[in-house]
Amino acid sequence: MKEVMNAKIKHREGYRPFAPAVLAEHFSDYFISKEPHQPYMLEAPQCTPKAIQKVPAVCHVDGSARAMTVSKETGKLTGILRSYYKKTNVPVLINTSFNDNNEPICFTKLDALCCFLRCNADMLVLENNVLERQQIKNSKNLYKYAKKVQKRFQKKYFTKALQELTRITSQQEKSLFCFLKYNIKLSQFYQNERMNKKLLDFIFFRNPQKIIWMDEYHKDVLEQISKLLGFSMQKYCPKVKIVDDNAMALKKITSNDDFILYNASGFCFERSLKKNHQQSLQSGSFYGLNDKKITGPNPKSFFQKETNQAVLMQSYEADVTKTIDNFFKTLKEV
Repeated sequence: MKEVMNAKIKHREGYRPFAPAVLAEHFSDYFISKEPHQPYMLEAPQCTPKAIQKVPAVCHVDGSARAMTVSKETGKLTGILRSYYKKTNVPVLINTSFNDNNEPICFTKLDALCCFLRCNADMLVLENNVLERQQIKNSKNLYKYAKKVQKRFQKKYFTKALQELTRITSQQEKSLFCFLKYNIKLSQFYQNERMNKKLLDFIFFRNPQKIIWMDEYHKDVLEQISKLLGFSMQKYCPKVKIVDDNAMALKKITSNDDFILYNASGFCFERSLKKNHQQSLQSGSFYGLNDKKITGPNPKSFFQKETNQAVLMQSYEADVTKTIDNFFKTLKEV
C-alpha cells in the first residue's frame, strides 16, 4: 500500500514512512509504549510483530511508527476507522496529509479537488459527496478550470490575510518584495540546476570501466545532456546496462557497479538500515537519500552560467561576513 500511495498520490521518496491512525483500544496490539494514549503523535513507538505482518505500510525501516490513537473525541475519523475495522478486522489506517509532494496541505474543498484531479487517486470524499475518477469525462479541462478559480481565490484570500496579520510600511514592502523575488530565483536555481550538475560530476569523474545500470528514462536524460553539451556518452559510459527502476534491479547490481536509478536507490537505502550487505551498493548510487528525481536539461539553463552564478553570489549565505540585515540594506531587484 505504501508503494501504491506513492505512485498514485504522494510521489514521495521510498524511504519516507507513512503514519498510522489506530483505534485507541487496539493500540497495544500493534505498538509498544508505556503511554498508550497518543492522540497528538508525539512519540514513535516500536511496532509489534502483528503490526509488521498486518499493516507493513505504516512500519518504518527501524521498526517504529508515529502512531495516532483514535477515540470518540477524535471526530469523524472514529466512525470511519470503526467501519473499516468491522469490514477487515484491522483497526489501523494510513494517516497522512492530503497533498502531493512539495505542495501545501489542502486547505479548501477547491484545493482538494485540484489535488485529486492532478494526482491519480481513485476517489474523493468531500463531506457527504463522493466523486469517483471514472465518473469524470474530461479531467484535464475540469482541472484547468478549477486551477483558475483556485488562483483567484488564493490571491484574494492571502492578500486579505496579509493585510489583517501584518503591518508593513511601503519601504519595508519594497525590500520584502525584492527579498522574496530573489529567493524565488535562488530556490529555482537549486531546484533546476543542482541535480543536473550532480549528474555531470557523477558521469565525468566515475571509472568508465565499471558497469553502469540505468533505466530508459535516465538513459534518455543523459543522451539529451550529451547532445546539448557535445560530449560522448560512449566515452564516459561505455558499459551501460538497462534495467527496470524497481527493487528487483538490486538483485542484478553488484558492489563494483554504478547505477542511476531513482526508485532502486530508495529501496537500497531502505534495506541498508535492515541488512548490512546492502551498504556496499550505496557507494555506486547516483542518487542520495534526499535527492529529487532529475527532470532532464533545460536548454536555456545550460547557457546562463553567469546569471546563475550572480544569483548565488548575491546571497548573504555565500559570504560568512554578511548578515541578513546587510543583505536587505544592499538588496537590488534581480
